Order: sequence, then structure tokens, then C-alpha cells
Amino acid sequence: MTPPIDEVLRDQGLKVTPQRLAVHRAVAGSVGHPDAEEIWAAVRTELPNISLRTVYEVLHTLADLGEIKEVDLATGSSRFDPTTSDHHHLVCTSCGAVAD
Repeated sequence: MTPPIDEVLRDQGLKVTPQRLAVHRAVAGSVGHPDAEEIWAAVRTELPNISLRTVYEVLHTLADLGEIKEVDLATGSSRFDPTTSDHHHLVCTSCGAVAD
């Protein structure tokens, strides 16, 4: 079983911040491999003052920790996937939707 994100952060010597927790929740609860701006929009409902830069920094921290996966699907921006195991993605050529 995967340890909770707060334990992972503490084990790595990182602070457990509301921003890190909110971004992790947004990615973990997503189904469509959102990009950073979609995650930012979701997190802003909870933390209205969070910056896009902070969201990017948290996303890269979580990816470096192996908690999420950053994927480049040639859609123009990186997407973020809560499923970290190796797997393929389908990208709709009409609307850009992404699915495992």
C-alpha cells in the first residue's frame, strides 16, 4: 500500500503545505490527465491565491518523488497522470482528450 502523501513529503524532508496537498488531491482525483493550467483552476477553488508558478513547482516536486507522472503526449503541454506505472495513452486527434 502506498503511504499517504504527507508521509512521503516528510520522509523526503519536505514541508507538508496546503499547496502541496491540494495539488496532489487535484491530480489524484483527475481522470483526464490534466495539464498544469487545469490543475491550477481546480486548486484555485480551494486556494484562490495560489499562483500558476507554485502549481508548476509542486507538480515537478511530486513527479520527482514518483507520486505522479509527467507525460509529454505532443499535445503542446505536459500532462500529469496519477498512475505512475508504465502504460500507454490514447490521444483523441479531434478534441485532445487523453485516456489510459
